[in-house]
Amino acid sequence: MKFLKSSFLGTIFLLSISSTSFATSSGKNAVDSFEYTCVSVSLSCDKSGEICGTTTDQIVSQAAFAEEYWCGD
Repeated sequence: MKFLKSSFLGTIFLLSISSTSFATSSGKNAVDSFEYTCVSVSLSCDKSGEICGTTTDQIVSQAAFAEEYWCGD
């Protein structure tokens, strides 16, 4: 089970790196340059959905929380 969680989080990390867009800094208002990305995920207990965030760390953290919340340990 530990291997499944490790491979799940590794997959989420790779997916989020490949599809994450980061906010750009410019002379515009910070709200205008705010961007986030959503990633489709499937948890180890066969639940699926989307996780959204502004950074890769945020997406991975939310995926880990969702795994713990919905699938338990």
